[in-house]
Amino acid sequence: MKWQDLRRSDNVEDRRGFRVPGGAVGGGIGTLVVVVVALLLGVDPRGLLQNGAPSSGTSTAATSTPGEDSSRDFVAAILGSTEETWTAILSGSGQTYRPPTLVLFTGATQSACGMGQSAMGPFYCPRDEKVYIDLAF
Repeated sequence: MKWQDLRRSDNVEDRRGFRVPGGAVGGGIGTLVVVVVALLLGVDPRGLLQNGAPSSGTSTAATSTPGEDSSRDFVAAILGSTEETWTAILSGSGQTYRPPTLVLFTGATQSACGMGQSAMGPFYCPRDEKVYIDLAF
């Protein structure tokens, strides 16, 4: 299966290019999740983890369309796949999957769990149910 054939999630919030004063909090569980999902789908996760993101300007969400930003397109496809998979798995046991929002950012961003910085890697904030990742990490 090619990731290009996967459904894209609409649960992607693109904050890249917005500057926020930094602090630090978080962990690397998001990286582990991305790597495992990518490997299960037969995708080399190094391409995602090594791609850069714009460092200034306005949000790429306002200026790019699907297919123009390959990094955003890739993570939206992987997130779409996890939404479908976990919805099916949990519905089989009578549970409901609540898909998280994936927040793309550059450098630093504010989350409900505090300030997130790219140096700390991807992280999940249970308070706002969002996964945060700087694709340059």
